[in-house]
Amino acid sequence: PEPLPRDHPLWTVPGVLITPHVGGASSAMLPRVARLIRKQIGLLQAGEEPVNVVLGEAAGK
Repeated sequence: PEPLPRDHPLWTVPGVLITPHVGGASSAMLPRVARLIRKQIGLLQAGEEPVNVVLGEAAGK
């Protein structure tokens, strides 16, 4: 099912990466991407961890 219910067993399976279904770009996409990039750069400049890191835990970070 989509979205996957909070108690679905797939959320706890090791090595499984759950991603949302994306149908395509919208007019809101580019401004949001720009905001996220600015936020990530700001966090990195402040010596903080970026958000939404994929595979960070698997890489031992």
